[in-house]
Amino acid sequence: FGSAAVAATDETMLIIAAGLSLALVLSAAPPPRFETLPSGQRGAGDAGRRFLFYFRAKHGDMRLEEVRQVSSMLGYGLPPITPCRPDTDGSAIESMGGDVGPSVFQWVALPDAAAAAAVASRCVLVRTVVDVWASLDSPQGVSWEQFAAHVDATADDVTATMLADLGTGSWRADILSFGKHKPYSPPQKVQLLKHWSKLLWAIPGPVDLTEPEQHITLLEDYGALRRQTAEQTKTRLPRRLFVGRRVCDGAGSLLHRYSLSLRPFLGRTALPPDLAFLLANYAHVTRGSMVLDPFCGSASTLLACAHFGASTAGVDLDERVLCAGPSRPPGQASPQPAQALPPHLSSFPGIGANFAHAGLPPPVALVLGDAMGLLPPELAADVSRHTSLDAFLDAPLDAFLDA
Repeated sequence: FGSAAVAATDETMLIIAAGLSLALVLSAAPPPRFETLPSGQRGAGDAGRRFLFYFRAKHGDMRLEEVRQVSSMLGYGLPPITPCRPDTDGSAIESMGGDVGPSVFQWVALPDAAAAAAVASRCVLVRTVVDVWASLDSPQGVSWEQFAAHVDATADDVTATMLADLGTGSWRADILSFGKHKPYSPPQKVQLLKHWSKLLWAIPGPVDLTEPEQHITLLEDYGALRRQTAEQTKTRLPRRLFVGRRVCDGAGSLLHRYSLSLRPFLGRTALPPDLAFLLANYAHVTRGSMVLDPFCGSASTLLACAHFGASTAGVDLDERVLCAGPSRPPGQASPQPAQALPPHLSSFPGIGANFAHAGLPPPVALVLGDAMGLLPPELAADVSRHTSLDAFLDAPLDAFLDA
């Protein structure tokens, strides 16, 4: 019995030791980090206010540069951009459903909410911008109930500062999720919002679920999507939570309006609208710009530039693309009634139909020829009646030059 007793004692000690190790690990885990950031001021310093930019999980290597270029174009300079996670620097890379790049949640410092709205509304990779009131994060995960309890415990003057920009206008509360496998059902949303009854009841304006003047945004970040069992998915908690006022959405609606599937004419190598608008933003295209695409194909890039008010011109050597006619009837969601093609586009009915379908001024010139001989006499004559070239665009992105 002696040896059996010793074995049992050793096993018991091992179990006790394992339990103590687990307890030490749990006790060493830092508590959730709670911050209040009324009016987006904290952490911005001399740069102005700090806003949360929530990006689309696409073209990760371009998302931050698009914001910088648009901000510079609008006269706000290159804004400081920092990741939301305190344990990473600006170069941290994440993999999100096949997209690789910096985190989709970034703090961007801009002078005020109007500047943040102006920048974001031009960026196709920005999903939405939030003026954050408070946040809660922990690597172990946090719950909305925990978060609401922290906010409820803040001083009344802090809560008043949070709600000051709302005024007395109508409002609604929205829940946005990143990395959540299944969206909330309506009963789940109601249950979640009940945790926020104290804060929401303090808002003076009326609730309007259809056309509110203000959107209260509850934003949760589960992190990058990973393979998990059904049980793990059910019990998984978000690692970061935010609450605040939505400043504006990004320019994602342009991607639908200029979708390839809605165009009357589609070339064999048509550039997707997100890349076309990225090119226009990188080149600082604005109203009054004169843009040349020397290898224009079916003119997707010129279409994006024309949307921003530029005069456009294109050259291409492939007659099968440049001179092709419309391949299908226009889509049902035409933003503008179709326009008659001007005489100088009679040889380019497909491209002309795309501009007419979008309700945009057509290119001032399209030339069938070799762009290696820029500028051909025909194009030079047309361009000379306008301002000098402001941008020289073509895909891929590293092929354009600011003039």
